[in-house]
Amino acid sequence: MNFNNGAGVATLNTFLMSPELTLNNGDTISFYTRTVDAPAFADRLRLVVSTNGASTTPADFATVLVTVNEGLVATSYPNTWTQFTGTVTGLAGATSGRFAFRYDVPNGGPSGANSDFIGIDTVVYTGVGGCGSPTP
Repeated sequence: MNFNNGAGVATLNTFLMSPELTLNNGDTISFYTRTVDAPAFADRLRLVVSTNGASTTPADFATVLVTVNEGLVATSYPNTWTQFTGTVTGLAGATSGRFAFRYDVPNGGPSGANSDFIGIDTVVYTGVGGCGSPTP
């Protein structure tokens, strides 16, 4: 994801969603992320969860598990591959839903003061029953 997710000056709000899963308390989602070697523009990434079945409606992804660079500081997004892990909590029981990566950058785009480039790699979903990652 990068500054080209918008035109001119834009509020970037891009989602990369998982397939529908059965989520349980204690499930984990780990991933690696990084930006360019010498960051000059601020990026932000959130790992979010929806507990609304197969929904792809952005408003359903209200639970934030991990935020990378919440304060949008130009030099605070990692510029080497760095691992983050989110843990699902607060569910009443097994729940159908999805997780997503949300690239959320105000004042971004090619003419904005924020947004450069981020990469995401080695995403692993681990269910508490040891079911591993979903089948692509």
